[in-house]
Amino acid sequence: MKEFIEKMKEFIGLVWDAVKRLTLQLELQSCCVFFPNDSLPSPSTIVSGDIPGTVRSWYHNQASMPGTLVVCLPQISVMSAGHKYMEPLQEIPFVVSRPVLEEGDAFPWTVSVGQFSVYTLLGQQRSFSLLEPMGCTSTLAVTSHKLQASAPDARHSFIVCLHVDLESLHIKCSNQQVQLLYELFHSWSTTWSRIQKRGILRQASGFPEPPMGAAPSSPVRSSAGTALPDTSTCSPSADFGSPTEGDSLQTVDDSPFSDAVTLEQKTSNIGGASGRVSLWMQWMLPKVTMKLFAPDPATKGTEICVISELEDLSASVDVQDVYTKIKCKVGSFNIDHYKSRPGEGWQTGHFEGVILQCKEKPVTAAKVLEVSHQQHGFLSITYTQAVTKNVRHKLTSRQERCSRGLQRLSEGLVDSSPQYLREILLTAQPFDVVLSCPLLTTVAGVFQAKLPKRHRDKGKSGGQPMRTHTLTSRSLPLIYINTSVIRVFCPNTQYTTECHLKKEDTLVLKIGSVSMAPQADNPLSRTALRKDIYQRALNLGILRDPGSEVEDRQYQIDLQSINIGTAHWDQLKPEREGVKGGPPAESERNSQNPALEWNMASSIRRHQERRAILTPILTDFSVRLTAAPAIIFTKQVAPENAQVEEIVVCGHSLEVNMTSSLDFFLSVSQVQLLQQLLRANMVGMEAPEKATEVCKQEQQRSASSRGSTVETSSRHSGAQDSGFGSDSARIRIVQIEQLSGASHHRIARPSRKSSIVKNLNFIPFDIFVTASRVSLMTYSCASLPRPRSNTTSPDRKEGEKAGKSALNMPDSDSDTAPDTPVAALGISVLTAEDILNSNVSSLGGRAAGSLLSLESLHTPSRSSARQALGVTVVRQPGRRGAGDLLLEPLLYLQVFQPSLLLSCHHRKQKLDLSVFDIVLKGVATDYKCIDPGKTLPEALDYNVFWLQTVAGEADSKTGIPPPLLSLQIKDFLNGPAELSVELSRPLKASPTLAKLEQMKTFLKKIIPKSDCASIKHAQPSESSPSQEPRPPKTSPHKEGSPKTPESQAVLSQGSSLTSLMLFHKVSLRTAQIVAVLETEPHPSRPSLTLSVSGLTGNLTIRTGPKLSEMIQSALVLVKLQDVLVKTSLKERSRPLLGPFCCSADLEAKWCRHSGSPGPEQGLPKLLLEIKGGLLQVFWGQEHLNCLSLVQEHLQSYFLENNYTETESKDERPPLQTSSSSHHSPRTEHTSDDLRTGLFQYIQDSASQKFPGTHEVVFYNETDESPGVMLWRYPEPRVLTFVRITPVPFNTTEDPDISTADLGDVLQVPCSLEYWDELQRSFVPYREFSLSESKACELQLPSISLTNEQKELVASDLWRIILNNTADGGDEQSSDSESSSQLPCDQLVSPTALAACTRVDSCFAPWFVPSVGVSMQLAQFELHLCHHLDQLGTVPAQRLRPFVSDRKLPLEQEYLVLSLREPRVYLRQWNSGSSLCQEFQFSTELDCKLLEYRNLTMHSLVQPFILQGQVAVSSCPGEQLIDGNVFVDPIFINISQYTVHALDTAVQAWQQNRHPEAEELVFSHFVICNDTHETLRFGQVDTDENVLLASLHSHQYSWRSHKSPQLLHICIEGWGNWRWSEPFSIDNVGTLIRTIQYKGRTASLIIKVQQLNGVQKQIVICGRQIMCSYLSQDIELRVVQHYVGPDGQTVVKEHVDCLAAAQKLTSYVLEDAELTELCVRARGDEEWSRDVRLESKDRDNSSVVQVPCSNGSLLYVWCTVIAIEPDCQMQQRMVSFSPLFVMRSHLPDPVIIHIDKRSLGLKESQLIYGQGHEEPLVNVEPDLMHHLTFQAREEEDASQCAVPISTALIKQIVNKTQGQSQAQLLSEFYSVKSSSQSQWPYIKKDSDRTA
Repeated sequence: MKEFIEKMKEFIGLVWDAVKRLTLQLELQSCCVFFPNDSLPSPSTIVSGDIPGTVRSWYHNQASMPGTLVVCLPQISVMSAGHKYMEPLQEIPFVVSRPVLEEGDAFPWTVSVGQFSVYTLLGQQRSFSLLEPMGCTSTLAVTSHKLQASAPDARHSFIVCLHVDLESLHIKCSNQQVQLLYELFHSWSTTWSRIQKRGILRQASGFPEPPMGAAPSSPVRSSAGTALPDTSTCSPSADFGSPTEGDSLQTVDDSPFSDAVTLEQKTSNIGGASGRVSLWMQWMLPKVTMKLFAPDPATKGTEICVISELEDLSASVDVQDVYTKIKCKVGSFNIDHYKSRPGEGWQTGHFEGVILQCKEKPVTAAKVLEVSHQQHGFLSITYTQAVTKNVRHKLTSRQERCSRGLQRLSEGLVDSSPQYLREILLTAQPFDVVLSCPLLTTVAGVFQAKLPKRHRDKGKSGGQPMRTHTLTSRSLPLIYINTSVIRVFCPNTQYTTECHLKKEDTLVLKIGSVSMAPQADNPLSRTALRKDIYQRALNLGILRDPGSEVEDRQYQIDLQSINIGTAHWDQLKPEREGVKGGPPAESERNSQNPALEWNMASSIRRHQERRAILTPILTDFSVRLTAAPAIIFTKQVAPENAQVEEIVVCGHSLEVNMTSSLDFFLSVSQVQLLQQLLRANMVGMEAPEKATEVCKQEQQRSASSRGSTVETSSRHSGAQDSGFGSDSARIRIVQIEQLSGASHHRIARPSRKSSIVKNLNFIPFDIFVTASRVSLMTYSCASLPRPRSNTTSPDRKEGEKAGKSALNMPDSDSDTAPDTPVAALGISVLTAEDILNSNVSSLGGRAAGSLLSLESLHTPSRSSARQALGVTVVRQPGRRGAGDLLLEPLLYLQVFQPSLLLSCHHRKQKLDLSVFDIVLKGVATDYKCIDPGKTLPEALDYNVFWLQTVAGEADSKTGIPPPLLSLQIKDFLNGPAELSVELSRPLKASPTLAKLEQMKTFLKKIIPKSDCASIKHAQPSESSPSQEPRPPKTSPHKEGSPKTPESQAVLSQGSSLTSLMLFHKVSLRTAQIVAVLETEPHPSRPSLTLSVSGLTGNLTIRTGPKLSEMIQSALVLVKLQDVLVKTSLKERSRPLLGPFCCSADLEAKWCRHSGSPGPEQGLPKLLLEIKGGLLQVFWGQEHLNCLSLVQEHLQSYFLENNYTETESKDERPPLQTSSSSHHSPRTEHTSDDLRTGLFQYIQDSASQKFPGTHEVVFYNETDESPGVMLWRYPEPRVLTFVRITPVPFNTTEDPDISTADLGDVLQVPCSLEYWDELQRSFVPYREFSLSESKACELQLPSISLTNEQKELVASDLWRIILNNTADGGDEQSSDSESSSQLPCDQLVSPTALAACTRVDSCFAPWFVPSVGVSMQLAQFELHLCHHLDQLGTVPAQRLRPFVSDRKLPLEQEYLVLSLREPRVYLRQWNSGSSLCQEFQFSTELDCKLLEYRNLTMHSLVQPFILQGQVAVSSCPGEQLIDGNVFVDPIFINISQYTVHALDTAVQAWQQNRHPEAEELVFSHFVICNDTHETLRFGQVDTDENVLLASLHSHQYSWRSHKSPQLLHICIEGWGNWRWSEPFSIDNVGTLIRTIQYKGRTASLIIKVQQLNGVQKQIVICGRQIMCSYLSQDIELRVVQHYVGPDGQTVVKEHVDCLAAAQKLTSYVLEDAELTELCVRARGDEEWSRDVRLESKDRDNSSVVQVPCSNGSLLYVWCTVIAIEPDCQMQQRMVSFSPLFVMRSHLPDPVIIHIDKRSLGLKESQLIYGQGHEEPLVNVEPDLMHHLTFQAREEEDASQCAVPISTALIKQIVNKTQGQSQAQLLSEFYSVKSSSQSQWPYIKKDSDRTA
């Protein structure tokens, strides 16, 4: 190509002198060129000289004419400048015009081209136009001047200028035409390649060698250094205009790319005369219209037409030797689509027919004049291509050029830098896109073409395609992009249905601006595949040079202010307006005034601008993309070879950085809209085969139904028309017959490449995506019920003020589009004049049938007349919306610092996902939105944590806190991948049933049942059409094999297994995880908490040797650290289980076993092994209550929701019966396994490894281990027969043994053992002895189905131990390692044993257990506790009047049951319909009980070993349980203390949840403070001190059982704890302790009383006791006198209230200290006189007058009693009682009359009967009272009077003086027990209850 251009330039230089003086007048008429697809049929008549007529006759007469492309070449006329038209035939002599002779230059030439068109003939008399007739007028000018004379041959340099004015261009296209063009292209290209192969045409070499310089050592290289790329954020773009252009220039300031060093700016400085020939061309194109026709696959009989309109296209091309520059500007660009149904004509399609719509920038009126002269294009593109070595030095700074010099990377002669440097500058104005994927797939289907059958087998090339890379820094141009606002609308196609009227139905994506530049502010660091080349380029400093050999070019793309929202299409769609009938005339369009047009456009804009409120899905955010394409270094293979090798230095790199946080809002209606949009837009993607089939059928139908309507009148082939068929006013889209038969079975399948490594074209790439914060708020809006009178459309409320003008069409018209002609025509036939004249009714009167055809359906002439889509305004979270919505927030998810790294290289791939933190919040269950107009939620609405985290442990080296989630997938393209998930921050989740209900209601709203039902119904109907055209061979086969439920289950299981096979290893590691199950509404708030401080899990999957094979086994390892389960009640948590650590090992093997006996892959055999440390379980009343409350809560919830589990239980038995049908009782027997040659013998005494399958391994006897023979079967087998023939002993070493004939005396004990999978050890099976003379045959259980399962032992690994001694039990365990063992002398070698042993075995699947579980713990402990807050709280009556001090621990552990090293093994066999389970256990049991005297744990049961075995076999008819338990001797310790502890435990559990019960007394001692002081006591020689308030009791246990068990006591506040002498509390009795302090002496009297056989009550009291028998409260004043340490007398007063029938706490006062005592009524102020405390003459009683506030006097009988007089424990008791007490035994009340005869007073008092006691009031001392009685008021009083007086009291007291004082005090202590029986005194035993 290059040589051809050079020769052309030389040729032009030679002929220039002749051409420039040439006056040219040229006229060419048009001619037609026919390109038929196939050979034309021979016509019946050939009209000579009339080829068009011949073709026309072919066209009309032949039934099947091949597809033909007709190119009507244009008429061309060329005129030189200054030349006038003359006839071609002139008379001689010929006169030359004078101007040409004078100027000597015949240029410019005027070239006019006209009537150029292209159309297609598709047979069946169908002619479709491709290119409507068009023409152009152009001016060609050439200027020349001589180059400098320095060159040896001075040549001319030429500048060719061409200006072209094109007419409007109309292109029409359909799929048949594309198919025809493709076939023609294919046939011509194959023909051309054949011509080339045969050597007819020889082309130059495809890789010409570049011309060398003068010397190879100094070529002109372009790596001369560059400036660092400009780090501007604004994308540069071209300034439109160069010095050679004639149109208006933009100023430099207006250019968006003015601050960047662009190639376009640098090349414009290069002079035009640098080369020999340069070309400058400019063309103007007013309008390009392209119409695409296709059938609508969605609706039958409907066609779609997509019209693309491009207006005001101006372009200029500047071609120089050094560079080529193309500038292109587009005024406006719009795409619309239309539909035509049979009989309805063409109408606008969905969404008002808009696909793409450009918008002009809004400008103010002041700039109207400027705008009218300056073009504002919609799109401008500048493409520059320059020779790299000429411009590379211009793109680098001068300093770098000087400093670096000419650097080269490649050593060869070939310059490996790219030859050309390209640049694209693009700017675009705002535009809108309405997206509909089905429409796009329909349009894309127009351009799908297939080869016909006759071409398909030809043209297959055997060679491999060349390895080319397109996305590299060498091949990609420098790209600068700057766009304005882009809006993408995706409306729902079902928006016209009624149910969607009020919902938002359009998804809107808005991008504020897109800017792109080939320099990055923050360049990416590259991963070098060839570090040597990259480092060398880095050292040379050429990585950033544009066009260098190794260029690290990085593109930066900024997407600013992106938001996504939903809106109403009715608010967005353009207003429908009046339509003028015909299209505007072209002349009218060309003559419009720009200023008038602008004014009209502004008036239109005032009318049509609509506002649509967007409900946001994603608020404003910005994205920065940094893309670094691959770096390719080209290297010459060899100096003599011109072939070039491409080396990938770096792969692709892409960084996507969300520079602002992403805030998502998602409502229920938006989710439903997204679902509907996805469903509607994925139709075309689901089945492309089906869609194409429908298209073909539609095309055939439309062809056959409509036929052809082409004019048949003959037309002469003149210059104006090319002959026939070019007039395509009536276009029909029909599929030609040959293509309609193309079978749909031949669909191109995607090529499956086996591995990424084998793909040579693969370039490694890295993608990094990061964001700072992503938040998602989900909510729903429910409509409030409103009265009907207020109903107005919500659209009006959004601010759309609709007037009654003709511009506002009613909404009903938009919803019923097919009925109204205005809706049918849509917006595309409006002009500005129509709107100004309000000519609305011009089309309204037309009949529906006379709609415009597609030809007359012209689009508007200017974009100003087009109706724009509405302005979108995003609703802000704080703004109010329509008042009829109620906001219901649900969840608020925040994700902090998410990042994604995808790295795909040849040998390793990696996907890293990291999330620093996650917060998930919900709303309270009782949330109510207060603001009724609020439509968007805010962060404050979500205040309930669903998921929360805390900071994890920072890295010890870096100090960086860990992320919450790290997910990594490795090697996902090379076979099975490896997945690892890590949660490094503690995580807490709190699920509740209320939250579950919230989630369920939200999901119900999102996934309505009707949608699910419609999907289920739609599936069979959708699949039926695709099954119709299938050949009938396959259908009966499919119908005849219905799938059973079991096979379907196996299939579904297989699919899940194949999904598992994607990963061969999955690992999970977490930090602490806490899950809290709460029950919200309950007042006690019971909850369960499960926490794990660390979890590690691994899943390993083993498949067969080939990747396609099924899974052989899967291994799951789980390790749990510190598992803890807590219960919580009333915000107080208690541990229930743990903390403990355990590991679980689950192995699933796919083999034949009892659960899956068939050969097909069914359920796996499961082996579960659990190992744990110490497991503690705590159990008390609170645990029981909490769990029962949680269970009640869950149970009530599930009952409310009607969850029944019976259905799932009923479905299980059929699966078991179906599997039992496969079971066969056959067994597979083999005999003499070890000696038939099937096994391989291995002598291996050193490593002691286990044998493999079909191997026998021998270990020789050593000092430490006996000789062993091991063998392994491929599956677990049962030994049916074992016989050992006599074995010769090796007795040569010992001469005594060898000479003696010992016969059977010498025997070798042996043991046959099997390997137990669960116990992971060998288990002895049979013991036997070997001898030299006798054969040994083992007794083994016979195999039969009736035999019990547990008798049969199936194992794949067996062994025989020689010289088996008692201590040589299990040396060959799996963990044993052999040390240096020397073989010793042995009687029998293991190899000799193999020769003498016959082993018969048998295999059947029902031998092999389907499930095995092994559990081993270090220790299990059950702790039984008391929780006192769940027990009775009423003070105990037997401790009255003392109240508990509540110092007991609320949780008391009283019994520990421990199992040491418990081991549990469980096996299960599924043999047919029967189920057999075997359960083995062994442990050492120990029980300890709390002894409350010393709070020590005593052994209740001595440790003993417990082991056993239970077998359960259940058949359909019966169930058998067989078991045996072995127990060691049991020793139980029982004492009084044991019985007491167990008895209180039983009482405590009986009191559970009965707070009204009495408090239990647990301890052995109850210490009560009966003094008015606060006391402190404790055990001697310990640090114990217990504070005991007055009138309080304390349950006491000894602090230590090692110190003396004696108490000492002190009074709080008396100095620094003046302790008394110690005393014992074990013996019942009274003792005294005195305390001296500052001259005072305090005597404390301690009484030890027996409560029961174990418990004692210790009462501490003082010397002075005050008690009252009165029926009302009184107050006492006690005056204390004592002499202080300084000798001064101190007086203290104590005032206390003495309650009725109660006793005061005793005063710690000596008798001498208590000097005064006086009394007053409670609430009064006046005191009585002092009470006489010292008795005279044994008269210790007196009467005290107590003044009352009402003026009366209360007389109180006061008695002073000395308790235990004349000893140290003497106490003084002062009692206050009424004078007389009356008790009535009558059943009815009685009135008593008290007659004071001496005073002449008489009073009455009512006395209640039935044994009630009441004091007589107003009774005075030393006065005789006479009592008379009256039964009723209407009856008379008794005649006899009863006299009473205080003298009578003294007589009674003196008679009963012998009564014990202790009995007097006992009434105030313990339970009140009246000595008299209750009224009516008929019971013998007063304590018995009814």
